[in-house]
Amino acid sequence: MNKVVNLAAFRKEKRLKYEREMLKDFSLELLGRQYRHLAKGLKCFPGYSVEPAEEHCYDIAVGGFLLGGYYSKFNRYGESPERIKERAQKEIDLLSHQLFYYLYQSKEDDSSFIQETLRNLTDEYVLAWWMEGYSKGINRYKMRMK
Repeated sequence: MNKVVNLAAFRKEKRLKYEREMLKDFSLELLGRQYRHLAKGLKCFPGYSVEPAEEHCYDIAVGGFLLGGYYSKFNRYGESPERIKERAQKEIDLLSHQLFYYLYQSKEDDSSFIQETLRNLTDEYVLAWWMEGYSKGINRYKMRMK
């Protein structure tokens, strides 16, 4: 007798398996360094507390890493890294906006300089994690081919 497979459940299970495998390459040491870099940029704002944002920054870092790993599959098909980044730009921006909103909501100052600086910090943070996941995904594929 044939087995009936729910395609949505199968895809979800496959994606979760891939994410678990990708997270084996996730570096906690790099996470700490990247967060300290972001926190150093946030400390330039007077009266800004970094501690409440720490967990949220970690969540965004994991999301960016997994997103980069997912989009690394397009490298196998011969797409350039710039084209792949363009393909993922909407999701990268979404993660960056989430982090910006979370960090900015606690600031009362409505200065455009602070907004721009904070936006640049969050964009840099998310892009760094996306690139890290992208490179790890490419390396995983290369290792599997050998």
